[in-house]
Amino acid sequence: MLKHILLFGAVATSIAAYIIHSEPHPTEQVMATNQTSADGALEVSDFAMLAEGATPPSKTNVITSTLENEQLNSTAELISKLRTTGGQDIVAQLLSGFSQESEQGKRKIIHLLTEAATYETTSGLLSLAQIESTIIIQDINAGIEQTAKVHWDATYTEKLSTVFAEALNQQGFQPETVISIQNAVVSVGSSSGIELMINNINNPDSLHYAEYDYTDNVISAMQNLQSPESAPTLKRLLQHNANSNPDIFVAAGTGLAAMKGHQGSKALLDWSSSSTEETADQVEIWMRKIIRQNESARAFLVKALPNQKFDSPQLADRLSMLINR
Repeated sequence: MLKHILLFGAVATSIAAYIIHSEPHPTEQVMATNQTSADGALEVSDFAMLAEGATPPSKTNVITSTLENEQLNSTAELISKLRTTGGQDIVAQLLSGFSQESEQGKRKIIHLLTEAATYETTSGLLSLAQIESTIIIQDINAGIEQTAKVHWDATYTEKLSTVFAEALNQQGFQPETVISIQNAVVSVGSSSGIELMINNINNPDSLHYAEYDYTDNVISAMQNLQSPESAPTLKRLLQHNANSNPDIFVAAGTGLAAMKGHQGSKALLDWSSSSTEETADQVEIWMRKIIRQNESARAFLVKALPNQKFDSPQLADRLSMLINR
Protein backbone atom coordinates (compact mmCIF):
# COMPACT_ATOMS: atom_id res chain seq x y z
CA MET A 1 0.00 0.00 0.00
CA LEU A 2 2.84 2.42 0.87
CA LYS A 3 4.43 2.13 -2.56
CA HIS A 4 1.12 3.05 -4.20
CA ILE A 5 0.76 6.09 -1.96
CA LEU A 6 4.31 7.19 -2.79
CA LEU A 7 3.59 6.74 -6.49
CA PHE A 8 0.43 8.78 -6.12
CA GLY A 9 2.49 11.56 -4.50
CA ALA A 10 4.96 11.46 -7.38
CA VAL A 11 2.18 11.93 -9.92
CA ALA A 12 0.84 14.87 -7.96
CA THR A 13 4.26 16.46 -7.67
CA SER A 14 4.70 16.24 -11.45
CA ILE A 15 1.36 17.99 -11.95
CA ALA A 16 2.36 20.77 -9.58
CA ALA A 17 5.70 21.16 -11.35
CA TYR A 18 4.09 21.35 -14.79
CA ILE A 19 1.62 24.01 -13.71
CA ILE A 20 4.32 26.14 -12.09
CA HIS A 21 6.38 25.98 -15.30
CA SER A 22 3.31 27.19 -17.21
CA GLU A 23 3.56 30.50 -15.28
CA PRO A 24 0.05 30.68 -13.78
CA HIS A 25 -1.45 33.75 -12.25
CA PRO A 26 0.13 34.59 -8.83
CA THR A 27 -3.05 33.63 -6.99
CA GLU A 28 -2.92 30.23 -8.68
CA GLN A 29 0.69 29.81 -7.53
CA VAL A 30 -0.42 30.42 -3.96
CA MET A 31 -3.20 27.88 -4.40
CA ALA A 32 -0.81 25.25 -5.77
CA THR A 33 1.64 25.88 -2.94
CA ASN A 34 -1.08 25.35 -0.37
CA GLN A 35 -1.94 21.91 -1.76
CA THR A 36 1.22 20.26 -0.45
CA SER A 37 0.70 18.02 2.57
CA ALA A 38 3.06 17.60 5.48
CA ASP A 39 5.07 14.90 3.70
CA GLY A 40 5.20 16.78 0.39
CA ALA A 41 2.67 14.55 -1.39
CA LEU A 42 -0.65 15.62 -2.90
CA GLU A 43 -4.04 13.95 -2.63
CA VAL A 44 -6.62 13.28 -5.38
CA SER A 45 -8.52 16.32 -4.12
CA ASP A 46 -5.37 18.37 -4.66
CA PHE A 47 -5.26 17.17 -8.29
CA ALA A 48 -8.79 18.46 -8.68
CA MET A 49 -7.95 21.94 -7.38
CA LEU A 50 -4.89 22.13 -9.61
CA ALA A 51 -6.85 21.01 -12.66
CA GLU A 52 -9.62 23.48 -11.89
CA GLY A 53 -7.37 26.51 -11.55
CA ALA A 54 -4.55 25.79 -13.96
CA THR A 55 -3.72 27.72 -17.12
CA PRO A 56 -3.68 25.66 -20.33
CA PRO A 57 -0.28 25.18 -21.97
CA SER A 58 -1.32 26.75 -25.28
CA LYS A 59 -4.25 28.28 -27.16
CA THR A 60 -4.79 25.09 -29.15
CA ASN A 61 -6.73 22.23 -27.62
CA VAL A 62 -4.78 20.40 -24.96
CA ILE A 63 -4.61 17.03 -26.73
CA THR A 64 -3.18 18.63 -29.88
CA SER A 65 -0.60 20.57 -27.89
CA THR A 66 0.32 17.44 -25.92
CA LEU A 67 0.86 15.48 -29.14
CA GLU A 68 3.09 18.28 -30.43
CA ASN A 69 5.08 18.49 -27.21
CA GLU A 70 5.59 14.72 -27.14
CA GLN A 71 6.30 14.60 -30.91
CA LEU A 72 3.57 12.02 -31.47
CA ASN A 73 1.25 11.62 -34.44
CA SER A 74 -1.94 10.23 -32.91
CA THR A 75 -3.84 9.65 -29.69
CA ALA A 76 -3.13 5.92 -30.13
CA GLU A 77 0.59 6.68 -29.85
CA LEU A 78 -0.12 8.90 -26.85
CA ILE A 79 -2.04 6.11 -25.10
CA SER A 80 0.81 3.72 -25.81
CA LYS A 81 3.31 6.14 -24.28
CA LEU A 82 1.12 6.63 -21.20
CA ARG A 83 1.02 2.87 -20.73
CA THR A 84 4.74 2.33 -21.16
CA THR A 85 6.06 5.31 -19.20
CA GLY A 86 3.35 6.17 -16.68
CA GLY A 87 3.23 9.62 -18.21
CA GLN A 88 3.01 11.73 -15.06
CA ASP A 89 3.91 14.92 -16.94
CA ILE A 90 1.50 14.08 -19.76
CA VAL A 91 -1.39 13.55 -17.35
CA ALA A 92 -0.44 16.84 -15.69
CA GLN A 93 -0.64 18.65 -19.03
CA LEU A 94 -4.00 17.11 -19.91
CA LEU A 95 -5.46 18.07 -16.53
CA SER A 96 -4.01 21.57 -16.58
CA GLY A 97 -5.98 22.45 -19.70
CA PHE A 98 -9.19 20.59 -18.90
CA SER A 99 -11.27 23.43 -17.46
CA GLN A 100 -10.61 25.66 -20.50
CA GLU A 101 -11.69 23.02 -23.03
CA SER A 102 -15.03 22.91 -24.81
CA GLU A 103 -17.50 20.22 -23.82
CA GLN A 104 -16.35 18.14 -26.78
CA GLY A 105 -12.71 18.71 -25.85
CA LYS A 106 -13.37 17.58 -22.27
CA ARG A 107 -15.00 14.40 -23.51
CA LYS A 108 -11.96 13.65 -25.68
CA ILE A 109 -9.65 14.02 -22.67
CA ILE A 110 -11.91 11.77 -20.58
CA HIS A 111 -11.91 9.16 -23.36
CA LEU A 112 -8.12 9.28 -23.66
CA LEU A 113 -7.60 8.86 -19.91
CA THR A 114 -10.13 6.03 -19.88
CA GLU A 115 -8.51 4.10 -22.73
CA ALA A 116 -5.01 4.45 -21.28
CA ALA A 117 -6.23 2.84 -18.02
CA THR A 118 -3.07 3.29 -15.96
CA TYR A 119 -2.68 4.21 -12.32
CA GLU A 120 -1.77 7.77 -13.30
CA THR A 121 -4.57 8.31 -15.82
CA THR A 122 -7.14 6.76 -13.47
CA SER A 123 -5.99 9.10 -10.72
CA GLY A 124 -6.54 11.91 -13.22
CA LEU A 125 -10.10 10.75 -13.94
CA LEU A 126 -10.87 10.61 -10.22
CA SER A 127 -9.50 14.12 -9.77
CA LEU A 128 -11.77 15.42 -12.54
CA ALA A 129 -14.74 13.82 -10.79
CA GLN A 130 -14.08 16.09 -7.82
CA ILE A 131 -14.30 19.35 -9.81
CA GLU A 132 -17.04 18.67 -12.39
CA SER A 133 -20.68 19.17 -11.48
CA THR A 134 -22.03 19.61 -15.01
CA ILE A 135 -23.37 16.97 -17.37
CA ILE A 136 -19.73 16.02 -18.07
CA ILE A 137 -19.67 14.18 -14.72
CA GLN A 138 -21.74 11.46 -16.36
CA ASP A 139 -18.95 10.91 -18.89
CA ILE A 140 -16.36 10.85 -16.11
CA ASN A 141 -18.35 8.30 -14.10
CA ALA A 142 -18.76 6.13 -17.20
CA GLY A 143 -15.01 6.47 -17.82
CA ILE A 144 -14.22 5.33 -14.28
CA GLU A 145 -16.28 2.18 -14.75
CA GLN A 146 -14.94 1.53 -18.26
CA THR A 147 -11.32 1.92 -17.15
CA ALA A 148 -11.76 -1.07 -14.86
CA LYS A 149 -12.83 -3.20 -17.84
CA VAL A 150 -9.98 -2.36 -20.21
CA HIS A 151 -7.57 -4.98 -18.76
CA TRP A 152 -4.78 -4.13 -21.20
CA ASP A 153 -2.10 -5.50 -18.86
CA ALA A 154 -2.60 -7.84 -15.89
CA THR A 155 0.18 -6.12 -13.96
CA TYR A 156 -2.00 -3.01 -13.63
CA THR A 157 -4.91 -4.84 -12.01
CA GLU A 158 -3.63 -4.44 -8.48
CA LYS A 159 -2.68 -0.79 -9.01
CA LEU A 160 -6.07 0.12 -10.44
CA SER A 161 -7.81 -1.72 -7.63
CA THR A 162 -5.76 0.22 -5.10
CA VAL A 163 -6.47 3.65 -6.57
CA PHE A 164 -10.21 2.91 -6.78
CA ALA A 165 -10.43 1.48 -3.27
CA GLU A 166 -8.43 4.33 -1.74
CA ALA A 167 -10.76 6.82 -3.42
CA LEU A 168 -13.64 5.43 -1.36
CA ASN A 169 -12.05 7.00 1.71
CA GLN A 170 -11.76 10.45 0.13
CA GLN A 171 -14.17 13.34 0.19
CA GLY A 172 -15.41 15.47 -2.70
CA PHE A 173 -17.18 12.87 -4.84
CA GLN A 174 -20.83 12.99 -5.77
CA PRO A 175 -22.85 9.94 -4.69
CA GLU A 176 -23.17 8.77 -8.30
CA THR A 177 -19.38 8.81 -8.63
CA VAL A 178 -18.97 6.72 -5.47
CA ILE A 179 -21.27 4.12 -7.03
CA SER A 180 -19.11 4.15 -10.19
CA ILE A 181 -15.98 3.67 -8.06
CA GLN A 182 -17.57 0.73 -6.24
CA ASN A 183 -18.56 -0.83 -9.56
CA ALA A 184 -14.99 -0.33 -10.79
CA VAL A 185 -13.57 -2.11 -7.72
CA VAL A 186 -15.85 -5.07 -8.45
CA SER A 187 -14.99 -5.08 -12.18
CA VAL A 188 -11.26 -5.22 -11.45
CA GLY A 189 -11.97 -8.00 -8.95
CA SER A 190 -8.72 -7.78 -7.01
CA SER A 191 -8.84 -9.33 -3.52
CA SER A 192 -7.23 -6.33 -1.85
CA GLY A 193 -9.65 -3.84 -3.41
CA ILE A 194 -12.70 -5.97 -2.68
CA GLU A 195 -11.68 -6.44 0.95
CA LEU A 196 -10.96 -2.75 1.48
CA MET A 197 -14.30 -1.76 -0.05
CA ILE A 198 -16.25 -4.23 2.10
CA ASN A 199 -14.37 -3.40 5.30
CA ASN A 200 -15.20 0.26 4.74
CA ILE A 201 -18.71 -0.70 5.81
CA ASN A 202 -17.30 -0.62 9.34
CA ASN A 203 -15.21 2.50 8.78
CA PRO A 204 -16.81 5.61 10.28
CA ASP A 205 -14.66 7.75 7.97
CA SER A 206 -15.92 6.12 4.77
CA LEU A 207 -18.21 8.08 2.49
CA HIS A 208 -21.70 8.24 3.95
CA TYR A 209 -23.98 10.84 2.41
CA ALA A 210 -27.44 11.64 3.68
CA GLU A 211 -28.85 10.61 0.31
CA TYR A 212 -26.49 7.68 -0.18
CA ASP A 213 -26.24 4.32 1.57
CA TYR A 214 -22.69 3.00 1.26
CA THR A 215 -23.58 -0.47 2.55
CA ASP A 216 -26.55 -1.06 0.23
CA ASN A 217 -24.54 0.03 -2.78
CA VAL A 218 -21.59 -2.21 -1.86
CA ILE A 219 -23.96 -5.18 -1.71
CA SER A 220 -25.54 -4.11 -5.01
CA ALA A 221 -22.12 -3.86 -6.67
CA MET A 222 -21.09 -7.28 -5.35
CA GLN A 223 -23.98 -8.86 -7.27
CA ASN A 224 -21.90 -8.26 -10.42
CA LEU A 225 -18.62 -9.76 -9.19
CA GLN A 226 -17.15 -12.07 -11.84
CA SER A 227 -13.52 -12.73 -10.99
CA PRO A 228 -12.91 -15.68 -8.64
CA GLU A 229 -9.67 -14.15 -7.33
CA SER A 230 -11.28 -12.89 -4.13
CA ALA A 231 -13.03 -16.18 -3.22
CA PRO A 232 -10.65 -17.03 -0.32
CA THR A 233 -10.90 -13.47 1.02
CA LEU A 234 -14.70 -13.47 0.88
CA LYS A 235 -14.85 -16.88 2.56
CA ARG A 236 -12.74 -15.51 5.41
CA LEU A 237 -15.01 -12.46 5.71
CA LEU A 238 -17.99 -14.82 5.93
CA GLN A 239 -16.39 -16.80 8.72
CA HIS A 240 -15.38 -13.75 10.74
CA ASN A 241 -18.63 -11.79 10.39
CA ALA A 242 -21.46 -14.33 10.29
CA ASN A 243 -22.46 -13.59 13.87
CA SER A 244 -20.98 -10.13 14.39
CA ASN A 245 -21.53 -7.98 11.31
CA PRO A 246 -24.49 -8.90 9.11
CA ASP A 247 -23.71 -6.23 6.49
CA ILE A 248 -20.18 -7.50 5.78
CA PHE A 249 -21.51 -11.07 5.98
CA VAL A 250 -24.16 -10.39 3.31
CA ALA A 251 -21.73 -8.45 1.07
CA ALA A 252 -19.19 -11.29 1.13
CA GLY A 253 -21.73 -14.03 0.47
CA THR A 254 -23.36 -12.03 -2.31
CA GLY A 255 -20.01 -11.78 -4.07
CA LEU A 256 -19.35 -15.51 -3.77
CA ALA A 257 -22.79 -16.33 -5.16
CA ALA A 258 -22.19 -14.06 -8.17
CA MET A 259 -18.80 -15.44 -9.26
CA LYS A 260 -18.27 -17.21 -12.54
CA GLY A 261 -17.14 -20.82 -12.36
CA HIS A 262 -17.52 -22.87 -9.20
CA GLN A 263 -14.94 -21.27 -6.87
CA GLY A 264 -17.56 -19.09 -5.21
CA SER A 265 -20.04 -21.91 -4.71
CA LYS A 266 -17.28 -24.15 -3.34
CA ALA A 267 -16.28 -21.47 -0.82
CA LEU A 268 -19.93 -21.03 0.21
CA LEU A 269 -20.44 -24.77 0.55
CA ASP A 270 -17.26 -25.21 2.62
CA TRP A 271 -18.28 -22.39 4.94
CA SER A 272 -21.92 -23.46 5.25
CA SER A 273 -20.91 -26.93 6.44
CA SER A 274 -20.05 -25.40 9.81
CA SER A 275 -22.68 -22.66 9.81
CA THR A 276 -25.70 -22.55 12.08
CA GLU A 277 -29.42 -22.72 11.46
CA GLU A 278 -29.59 -18.95 12.04
CA THR A 279 -27.89 -18.32 8.71
CA ALA A 280 -29.76 -21.03 6.78
CA ASP A 281 -32.23 -18.64 5.13
CA GLN A 282 -29.45 -16.48 3.71
CA VAL A 283 -27.43 -19.51 2.58
CA GLU A 284 -30.45 -20.84 0.73
CA ILE A 285 -30.92 -17.48 -1.04
CA TRP A 286 -27.32 -17.58 -2.27
CA MET A 287 -27.47 -21.24 -3.34
CA ARG A 288 -30.75 -20.66 -5.15
CA LYS A 289 -29.13 -17.83 -7.15
CA ILE A 290 -26.13 -20.02 -8.01
CA ILE A 291 -28.32 -22.87 -9.23
CA ARG A 292 -30.45 -20.53 -11.33
CA GLN A 293 -27.64 -18.51 -12.95
CA ASN A 294 -24.46 -20.59 -12.99
CA GLU A 295 -24.57 -23.95 -14.76
CA SER A 296 -21.00 -25.00 -13.95
CA ALA A 297 -21.48 -24.13 -10.28
CA ARG A 298 -24.76 -26.04 -10.22
CA ALA A 299 -23.02 -29.11 -11.65
CA PHE A 300 -20.38 -28.80 -8.95
CA LEU A 301 -22.99 -28.57 -6.17
CA VAL A 302 -24.94 -31.58 -7.48
CA LYS A 303 -21.76 -33.63 -7.31
CA ALA A 304 -20.30 -32.24 -4.06
CA LEU A 305 -23.34 -31.80 -1.85
CA PRO A 306 -24.07 -35.51 -1.12
CA ASN A 307 -20.56 -35.91 0.30
CA GLN A 308 -20.58 -32.70 2.34
CA LYS A 309 -20.98 -33.00 6.12
CA PHE A 310 -22.99 -30.29 7.88
CA ASP A 311 -23.13 -29.26 11.52
CA SER A 312 -26.76 -28.31 10.91
CA PRO A 313 -28.89 -31.26 9.68
CA GLN A 314 -31.70 -28.83 8.89
CA LEU A 315 -29.47 -26.85 6.51
CA ALA A 316 -28.26 -30.05 4.85
CA ASP A 317 -31.86 -31.08 4.19
CA ARG A 318 -32.80 -27.69 2.80
CA LEU A 319 -29.86 -27.62 0.40
CA SER A 320 -30.48 -31.20 -0.70
CA MET A 321 -34.09 -30.38 -1.51
CA LEU A 322 -32.95 -27.30 -3.40
CA ILE A 323 -30.50 -29.25 -5.56
CA ASN A 324 -32.95 -32.03 -6.33
CA ARG A 325 -35.82 -29.85 -7.47
